[in-house]
Amino acid sequence: MNSNKTHVLIVTDLDGTLLGHNNYDLGGVSQALAKLGARGWPVIINTSKTAQEVRQLQNQLGLYAPCVVENGGAIVCHPDSDWQPFNSQTLVLGASQSELAPIVAQYSAQWRFARLSQLSIEAIVALTGLTPSSAEQARQRQYSEPLVWQDTPEHLEHFGRELH
Repeated sequence: MNSNKTHVLIVTDLDGTLLGHNNYDLGGVSQALAKLGARGWPVIINTSKTAQEVRQLQNQLGLYAPCVVENGGAIVCHPDSDWQPFNSQTLVLGASQSELAPIVAQYSAQWRFARLSQLSIEAIVALTGLTPSSAEQARQRQYSEPLVWQDTPEHLEHFGRELH
């Protein structure tokens, strides 16, 4: 069966794309997203942000398509969406944070770094420019463990090889 119907999906990052790079401002994207929605074209967010961060933006922007969170760690379906392609609301694609944490922790004596999930809200605000409530959401990792590297660039390269 051959169909001439075209299916369109819009996939986008957030930081520096839909959101301003330095201030996380939405700018004029609301009108553009409304036009895409009127055409029935779903906008799929693909980001390093957590599901909680993305859900807040989706609700604000009226986006209900699934999203890819934490650098591909999971695909999460919005609870108000008609899209439910999985048996559950979340399809985990990688390791969980509880699986990653002990792996990363074993290297903490060898190299200097801080785990985002263990930083204070104040420290995250200072590093990222996020609001305190957004920093709290960013700290609630489920599928990744961002690190603040405090060691040498050479050690970072070696660390990457070890993790690989």
